[in-house]
Amino acid sequence: MADLTAVRSGIATNVATANPNVEVDAFVRDDISPPHFLVGVPERIEFDLTIARGADKYLIPCRVYASRMDDETGQATLDGFLDSKSADGIKTSVESDKTLGGVASSVRVIEARGYGEYQVGNVAYYGVEILVEVITQ
Repeated sequence: MADLTAVRSGIATNVATANPNVEVDAFVRDDISPPHFLVGVPERIEFDLTIARGADKYLIPCRVYASRMDDETGQATLDGFLDSKSADGIKTSVESDKTLGGVASSVRVIEARGYGEYQVGNVAYYGVEILVEVITQ
């Protein structure tokens, strides 16, 4: 199994490199500054996808947050992050280095879900959860 911390850091690095104006964290935080991308804790880890202690699969939910100070602007910010063809869209950003700096054999964003309001600390934000699949050797 690959080092989970390295996998999380690889996802964060991909997003930070492609989106220099977005705050990015490889770990869940109680205090954020939007727009913000957080790598979550694994939803599921499947071991031994291939024989002889081969590949493992991680399903990692990540979240993107935008400000609620102006409803339209916050939602438009999230809409832009969900553009799958945009260079600074989250799908393109996460998948920009499919090896996550050499710790994975593939990475892909498989879905966006839960677009709506989220509480982080005592503050409400617009957010969306992005499910990332990582295959490691």
